[in-house]
Amino acid sequence: MEKPNRIASILLSSRYLSIDNKSARAKSNLDSVLTLMMQGVNKNSDQSINIGIDMPDENKSKKGVENDFATANLVLSMSAALDFDEKNKNKTDVEKFTEKFTTMVSALKESRKNQKGYYWENIVPYFIEMKDKNMIEPYANSIFLSQKDENATLFTEKNKDKMAEFYDWSKNFKLK
Repeated sequence: MEKPNRIASILLSSRYLSIDNKSARAKSNLDSVLTLMMQGVNKNSDQSINIGIDMPDENKSKKGVENDFATANLVLSMSAALDFDEKNKNKTDVEKFTEKFTTMVSALKESRKNQKGYYWENIVPYFIEMKDKNMIEPYANSIFLSQKDENATLFTEKNKDKMAEFYDWSKNFKLK
């Protein structure tokens, strides 16, 4: 049986959250995304940080593999480890998410050449365009509303224009 694809799961749940950020299901999806983003990363009692990374199956040829997110998976794990860095201890959950998500999408953009599969063709372009249009910050704050996060609520109240621009862009996004 094939292992679940962490990046594909994050992308699909994140796309759902762009449509629904109010329901109990939205909160559950965000919890799942946050757990997946930190998968394999933990801090030990001696303050060391462990990063467990799923390595690609050596028996599979890289050519022809659909939905290969090995690069983004590695980059996300490294980025997630930074949550434990002293310089990030005062950052909000939304800020930490935004940094990890931006880093992951940047890795997707950099590694997309010659990639194929449903997620690469139908889901990844949405997030790459979101990043290119500087919409990850409003997106992140919008999805954290499902947890009634006070920082997200404050951001959305202070940035009504940014939020409206994000919602309008998201609603009208079309695959190219």
